[in-house]
Amino acid sequence: MKTRFTPRNRALMHSCTLGLLLPALLGTSFAASAISLGLQAGEHYTDVRVDMGKETPGFYSQLTWAHNDNDGDRGGMELGFGLPLGSFMISAGGKLLYLHPRGEDDGYALAIGSRLAWNITQKFTIFGEGYYSPDSLSSEVDHYREMDAGLRWAIVRPVTLSVGYRYIDLAGKDGRRSRKLADGMYLGGEVGF
Repeated sequence: MKTRFTPRNRALMHSCTLGLLLPALLGTSFAASAISLGLQAGEHYTDVRVDMGKETPGFYSQLTWAHNDNDGDRGGMELGFGLPLGSFMISAGGKLLYLHPRGEDDGYALAIGSRLAWNITQKFTIFGEGYYSPDSLSSEVDHYREMDAGLRWAIVRPVTLSVGYRYIDLAGKDGRRSRKLADGMYLGGEVGF
């Protein structure tokens, strides 16, 4: 199905894309950042991601693709900034997302949110994050919500395993039904470079 972008929506999407890409294009502190490849898998749900600098102070970026066997796909990029506070890392950022709900028009969302990681020990970290996009910052959906919380275990550097709960909701609009790309437990893993 074709996506219907109004001139206002196109301008907003181009501005957001430029705002998210500009620091990366200018080389803002990413050169020394660690890169990791990650995978999360739950019932009917898979998420593949590439992170740059997510676990270190300063700017970070992420590319991600989530797939649900029944409800569609979501892809996107994130840019944010992390600030260490003792054993905590507090981050805030934005995600520019492409939405492909199965059987519906494609759309987009600009989601704003934050994440918190608490390093209990050198091996174990508790983490959580949440992102939201209202109707005014999204297309073809009423709103977008995403939450993730869990426990990460650094087995042997650079391999990390995680277990958690993930929720991704594309709320229906104009008679379209809502889609939940994720709503349950998952197992995940990451390899860093």
